[in-house]
Amino acid sequence: SFTKLYVEINNVQEVFQTNNFDTNSIASVPSSVIFIAGLDKFMTKLTPENKKLVGKMFELAKELDKYCFLIADSVDKFKKVEYDDWYRATVNNTRGIWIGDGIANQFSIKLTKTTKELYDEIGNKFGYVVERGMPTLIKLLEEGKGDEK
Repeated sequence: SFTKLYVEINNVQEVFQTNNFDTNSIASVPSSVIFIAGLDKFMTKLTPENKKLVGKMFELAKELDKYCFLIADSVDKFKKVEYDDWYRATVNNTRGIWIGDGIANQFSIKLTKTTKELYDEIGNKFGYVVERGMPTLIKLLEEGKGDEK
């Protein structure tokens, strides 16, 4: 649950801060990857009090470098929050994964250079991994069909 995760991150932050931000003080804390499938759905399930804590949780997690959040949603859902303080403070918009066509026509993931190939139609079986603003075309894995192994 959100509350449990927030309390965990906050407790780790307190240990970190109490020990003068010495990374050795939290070395035993395992790194975690938290996947949020649908940012909009996630936010609507939170209480008003917890909605206020979301930004603080992301900021604490970024400072600790022990928690990685992967958020998957459509670009229009990100547009709704991209000017929120927590989003601007914690999201690295030069990194991401884009699935399907349209990467050259969007502004949520910042690209360092837009080439004519980025305007090509690639369909839903391909996408781009963007690292430091540089997109790399990828083929997405699909569930096997029939007797394929």
